[in-house]
Amino acid sequence: MSISKERKEYLLEKFKYAAKEFGKSGTKSNHLAVPKEQQLSIDLEVGVEGRKIPGTNTRVKYFNSDEQFDQRKFIGEQDGELKLYNLEGKLYDTTDKISKGKKGCVAYVITLDGKLVTHEHINVNKSEWAYRHSTLAGGKPILCSGLMKVVNGKITYIDNNSGHYKPESANLYNAVKKLEGLFSKDAKVVCLPYWISLKKQIPLIRKINLAKREPVEEFLKRMEKKGKDGLTQYKRHFEKIKKFNEQYEQKFLLANYKSPTNELSYKPTIHKKHRLKYSEYINLHLNFLKEFDESPEVQKIAIEHSIRRVIGANYGHKPTVALAKAQVIDKDGKLQETDEIVGINVAFHHENDRDGFAKLLDFKKYSYICEPHLQDKKNRADMEKLMPNKHAVFMSTDQANKFIKGTLQIKIDSVEQLGVGLVMG
Repeated sequence: MSISKERKEYLLEKFKYAAKEFGKSGTKSNHLAVPKEQQLSIDLEVGVEGRKIPGTNTRVKYFNSDEQFDQRKFIGEQDGELKLYNLEGKLYDTTDKISKGKKGCVAYVITLDGKLVTHEHINVNKSEWAYRHSTLAGGKPILCSGLMKVVNGKITYIDNNSGHYKPESANLYNAVKKLEGLFSKDAKVVCLPYWISLKKQIPLIRKINLAKREPVEEFLKRMEKKGKDGLTQYKRHFEKIKKFNEQYEQKFLLANYKSPTNELSYKPTIHKKHRLKYSEYINLHLNFLKEFDESPEVQKIAIEHSIRRVIGANYGHKPTVALAKAQVIDKDGKLQETDEIVGINVAFHHENDRDGFAKLLDFKKYSYICEPHLQDKKNRADMEKLMPNKHAVFMSTDQANKFIKGTLQIKIDSVEQLGVGLVMG
């Protein structure tokens, strides 16, 4: 697979940027008022700030502090009602705006210090600069983002439609609470689930409304209802993210002590805040090493989490690694799966994550196959049997072994070693 010089330079610059940004997203912000589990960091940008996006004449725009201030909206009072005003002191109104094809809408972000910043969403090739949610926040962590409508200073509509930050219902809840008192009586809240991206992929359902429009009070009531575990829906979500954060903090510390490819003689410098837990972490890590050497399932999980981290995918966006086995036609003309392992499938829940993985493989010059519908009919049929998931990437055994050992630096003799007890999914 040949890659143009321009493409190579773009990918190199992008992955340097990704490494820096992933460090930020892994730790988020040390903002005192907002716990890290309630902060949203941007996904991998398609273009680096200020640089032309390949194949276009458009650059990615990031607001500096002055530009962000110019686009802030302020809360004031008129006739006993709270309303939104622009910098000039006029009632804010989005009736003549359009964002993401929705009339009367603007993109919004709520910063960690509670500032509301809005602007029309400007797509690639519409102007010299692309304006996204990351634009409004200057690429920094936020509380929530999406689209909103404002009429005569009152919010009539708000959602979580943001591909860069991917806020969930709990994040939208935080936004609605932060803006409480600014909604019109008939205002609607629309919480888009992550699978709303199906609308873009399946033409027949593009015009079908897959999200529920709720009055503000009903949305708040639903989010604040306690479940059997005693937690509200939004608290349950943040508790889950908090546990993920704690697990990854521990994994990063352990990685500094020893990875599966390092020698036991390696002795790290441990940050003082971790010293009291040092011996506990060492024991945990030694147990992990033992499990890693003995258990294909642990090896598989390590590979999946490593891929998630290296492409900068969100928490919970872990791919699934499964063996791909050769298939033959038996004497009755039926297709049967054999025991011969021909490679692995790395299946993602989201197309963007799959594309990010493919770009990494391009950059590292590994061979792979995805989107079998682009192949000729014969190869397409064969590959669809090997790749049952439409967001999967297939790698041959040879290429998979090189990727696992060379890029992920995980010490496994061969892909076949993952096969014990591993069911193709």
